[in-house]
Amino acid sequence: MDLKNLFYKGHNLTSVDFDMFSDHEGKGYYNYSNEIDNDVIVIEDESDKENLKRDIQIEVNSVLEGFEQDTDVKIFSLKLKFTAVFCLYGDDILEETIGQDNEWFFLNFVAQSSKKIIESILEDTPLRGIPIPAHRSLGS
Repeated sequence: MDLKNLFYKGHNLTSVDFDMFSDHEGKGYYNYSNEIDNDVIVIEDESDKENLKRDIQIEVNSVLEGFEQDTDVKIFSLKLKFTAVFCLYGDDILEETIGQDNEWFFLNFVAQSSKKIIESILEDTPLRGIPIPAHRSLGS
């Protein structure tokens, strides 16, 4: 598959689980992760027989958990599930392992979507302003 024929369309939020366990004020730290499901859904658009177009849907789990400084006492937990949607133009052959083989590519867009969703959810909370990276983790 040629990645130049693959375009990001957006995301659809499917579930949110947000819990505040403490009104802790002061310093702390957080763990943040994005994981994509290796089961990719492909939907063919048959409206234009001459220009093949397929939507690729990838399920994503994002987790943001905050802790008190120098402890493992959890202050909050935010768990998201969303679908990242891409469009593939052309007749490239899609392998079953598209998600695994191109994980680095998909995670770049997933990180930006996750950041946008998290910032929107935290906007009206005391957690507003937590710096969420807009890129995949190094090594991903």
